[in-house]
Amino acid sequence: MADALYIGRLAPSPTGRYHLGNLSTALLAQLRALRSGGRLIYRLEDLDGPREAAGSAASIADDLRWLGIHWSEGPDRGGPHGPYIQSERLDRYAAAVAQLEGSGHLYRCTCSRKEIAEVLSAPHGSFPASLLYPGTCRARTEAGDEEPHALRFRAGGLVVVEDALAAPLVVDTAADPGDAIVRRRDGCFAYHLAVVVDDLAMGVSEVVRGRDLLSSTALHMQLAAALGQPYPATCHVPMIVDAISARLAKRDGALGRPELEAAGYTPALLRGAFACIWGFADRLDALSVEELAALWRDEPLRADALNLHPAMSRGPEALRLALSAR
Repeated sequence: MADALYIGRLAPSPTGRYHLGNLSTALLAQLRALRSGGRLIYRLEDLDGPREAAGSAASIADDLRWLGIHWSEGPDRGGPHGPYIQSERLDRYAAAVAQLEGSGHLYRCTCSRKEIAEVLSAPHGSFPASLLYPGTCRARTEAGDEEPHALRFRAGGLVVVEDALAAPLVVDTAADPGDAIVRRRDGCFAYHLAVVVDDLAMGVSEVVRGRDLLSSTALHMQLAAALGQPYPATCHVPMIVDAISARLAKRDGALGRPELEAAGYTPALLRGAFACIWGFADRLDALSVEELAALWRDEPLRADALNLHPAMSRGPEALRLALSAR
């Protein structure tokens, strides 16, 4: 029986237009909610002001609607968990920081990025490659209020991440990523804090996101526990990679809606192309969201990555020919 309590979320950052990999993850989140009889919340994660691209917030929402993805709550629809734009939720993050400080989970850090990089790259060091901060300020006397400082979360201990698709992962958060920043030196709240606070406050029951964020889940679980709540279940989907197995990226000009439309992809044909990329189908057909959901199979999505066929960029007919030649 479908779980009526399922609540998923879409949480784009307005740092550029969505590419094929972003659209894949968002569509899988839609299918996950549809198959569970649940709904999606749309939340705009706009705390990284310097990286924000003008017009990208609107273009991302338009691209998702074009692909047939819909949400029950969001900036355009309202709902009981608003506001749905992170820059309008700063009071929630400040309250969480105060709670974490009061329970001893945070400490002040005066290290600059240059100082951190020098320590981690020192020839006599033996730090794990995944470590982002060596804990320099952990044992220091509290910095004065007048001295610029970040606030870091005291990570540590083994965390077992059980995921709907990815293999179980044991993470030592002391080594990966280390003590994460929750509030930067400039007073801005960090991604790790904001995403946890919002997922808990909005009642999200499952987080669907890319496999590249799997290890971050361990840190998020610890942050949630420090805030007195369990973190939602997770479903980390495979990344789509190009012909040389490189992750798709906005900065590298990965395929987005304008290029896909120019190549002849309608929303229905693009959904059919995703069915082929994900391993649900071996021929390209136009599919509705409901038809795509009916094809769902977990096994192909347990792969670490999914290859983007080179013919994809040349249009539907090129992809059809490539698939028929397999």
